[in-house]
Amino acid sequence: MSMNINNSLQIKQTQKLVMTPRLLQRIQILQMPITELLTEVQKQILENPVIEVRDDDMSSSGNAQGLPEEGVSEAQSEKYEVQGADVKSEEIPAGEKISEQPLESDGVSEYEKELETVEIESENNEIDWEQYYDDLEKTTHREEKEFEWSEQASFEIFAFAEKTLCDHLLEQLNAAVFSEKEFKIGKVVIGYIDSGGYLKAATSEIAAHPDLKSDNISAGEIDDVIEIIQSFDPSGVCARDAAECLLLQYYSLDEDTPKPDKLEEILKNHLYDISEKKYKNVAHALSITVEQVQQCVDFIIKNFNPKPGLKYASSSDNSTIVPEVFIEKSGGRYVVSVNDYDIPRIRLNPRYEKILRSKNAQPEVLAFIKEKLDKARFILKSIEQRRDTIKKVVECIVRHQFDFFEHGISHFKPLILNEVANEVELDESTVSRVTSGKYAQTPRGVLELKYFFSAGLRSTTGGEDVSTKSVKELIKQMILKEPSNKPLSDQAIVDSLAEKGIQIARRTVTKYREEQNIPPSSKRKRFS
Repeated sequence: MSMNINNSLQIKQTQKLVMTPRLLQRIQILQMPITELLTEVQKQILENPVIEVRDDDMSSSGNAQGLPEEGVSEAQSEKYEVQGADVKSEEIPAGEKISEQPLESDGVSEYEKELETVEIESENNEIDWEQYYDDLEKTTHREEKEFEWSEQASFEIFAFAEKTLCDHLLEQLNAAVFSEKEFKIGKVVIGYIDSGGYLKAATSEIAAHPDLKSDNISAGEIDDVIEIIQSFDPSGVCARDAAECLLLQYYSLDEDTPKPDKLEEILKNHLYDISEKKYKNVAHALSITVEQVQQCVDFIIKNFNPKPGLKYASSSDNSTIVPEVFIEKSGGRYVVSVNDYDIPRIRLNPRYEKILRSKNAQPEVLAFIKEKLDKARFILKSIEQRRDTIKKVVECIVRHQFDFFEHGISHFKPLILNEVANEVELDESTVSRVTSGKYAQTPRGVLELKYFFSAGLRSTTGGEDVSTKSVKELIKQMILKEPSNKPLSDQAIVDSLAEKGIQIARRTVTKYREEQNIPPSSKRKRFS
């Protein structure tokens, strides 16, 4: 059997989606939280001389740089502006739908549309090139002016610095030790204490530290310094484990503080059984009643802190949540407004359009300005579309979750991304980008936009489906109201939900309970 191998040329037509740099940038702007968008706008203002900030105090006859706007009408000037504070809210009546105009196209493809060009009537005015280059130089150095050092500001930065756990312990170490060697050991030991207040190094590891290795320091000397630090505030600091941490706090109590019987023995030998709610085992081992064990547990919870160092945890590590939108009730309606008040009000500087039309402009200058104008128009249009898209999606969410805003989590409705995407005529991936990492300030608190989406469970009574969030809340409320000496089992919760018309498996109840960090019934029982 012979095989013929031939070479030939073929033409094949294919069609595929290409992620262009502009499309990628527009998607990134859409996905940015408000804080990142602010940073991006400030970056564009510094890098692009064509973009200017329109201040409220700016004279109507000038621009942000003090340059004249001759030959440009007010109406034309307004075309260039993106003003976050001028966004109007839409009111959503109870039970009504908002008539919506679809965006130019659905899905990510809307971000492939070409930007509309801004036209300005031709002018034959001569350009003062010396003035132009001077203005451009000032614009280029705006970033440097933003960060001019202030002696007064620098004092405030250091004067109000937060005290850390390490700082607090070092202050006490200065007053507690009398030899240079002890202070040296103490500094190393404190360096091994974590944010919770626990010592995370063995004595041998501390002795091998580069600052101590050459001093022939014994394990006994290190243990002596550790004992000194364990007497510091906060009580329980520098412990090696939870039992030692609680014991240190027990020993620091005033002598006249009333303590339950056998508390010290429980802390020394039975902490694991306590954590597993095996109170009967502890009672049998110590020859006391289960009620006495419960009293010891209540005393521990009330008086001791298992992580004493967190008292000095720095709040600077916590990220600040800035709401993307505001949802406020006005009469019987909910008003949605986009939070872009802190975004600088920017526009294109019409002076550069005049330069672009100038007959005596140098080719390299024209190419530079044209490139910057294109980028500026693209950024302004992208920000505007971002605002409109977010507003449109949130309005749809509010319509669906109106009962939640009115009556709380028990009235939360099932809602999925695809349902919103179809209603607002956008792609599901676009809705996902709009709602990821963004928050809304609502009458029910500051909530992530993703929070408003939830799968549903079919009702056996023939009514509306019930959202999983509502079911989780029902489970939580049942457990809160259960008798403390006879907590509900997961099967009992299943039976109770079935009476309300909600069919759910026991393993699903277990899953929802664990997601809310609620222990099983065996660990919720109290012995009063």
